Amino acid sequence: MSNLVVTVTPERAWLTQDRATWHQDTSKPGLVWHPEPRGEVPKVRAFPDRHMLVGGVGLAYPVALWGEACVDRLGPGDVTDTAEQTADELQAFIRWRDGDLSDLPADVDESVVKAIQHNMPYMTAMRIWHVGWSRSEGRCLAYLFDLDNGFRPQRVETKHGMEPAPCESAPGFKHLVRYSEQAERGQRVPRFHRAMLENQGHAMRTGAIGWVAYPSDTFDTGVVDANGVRVEGPFSLDGKAAA
Repeated sequence: MSNLVVTVTPERAWLTQDRATWHQDTSKPGLVWHPEPRGEVPKVRAFPDRHMLVGGVGLAYPVALWGEACVDRLGPGDVTDTAEQTADELQAFIRWRDGDLSDLPADVDESVVKAIQHNMPYMTAMRIWHVGWSRSEGRCLAYLFDLDNGFRPQRVETKHGMEPAPCESAPGFKHLVRYSEQAERGQRVPRFHRAMLENQGHAMRTGAIGWVAYPSDTFDTGVVDANGVRVEGPFSLDGKAAA
């Protein structure tokens, strides 16, 4: 599981994600991962030509890899074009998850194929986010592709996306609500994303969301608007830039 926060306003959009990756434990039925992360990798990917960012949750890094692989093979376009172009490939992923690899594209990177095959039996939850500037509409948009919804693109115009959802019992929740309202107006968004990661981390470490995990305190934030896209970080939740 990974931490992910998305904020979309018409003028600008942000995607923040932690860096932890987990070991997939296939020896114990029902246990997909060890709670301690085995390493750290950047998961927020920028596509400058498309003015967009990609991130994902479900199986952490393999999810990000697959979201990137779909976009890497596409021709010119923006986040709106990509939503339709990517949908067919993501829906085909459902067949591959169920063991039918007959139509797996030959040009998919080997690391992505291995990630898919290794985690295939456990692909029960998977969500990929595309966040970017739509040239055709003159505004920022996001699209959520959720395995539970058959990977049909869900358009997100002005709101937050949070994985996992905020925990009301975590310290500072009242402040988080205020930060969220400000961020919806495009104000002090990095502060909200940092506070949201802290909230999610508390919920995961204490088991408040139904299971226990230890996300990374290191994260990256991608920002996109009409002028381009960039990824900033790594940062640490202690307020210092990570090494």
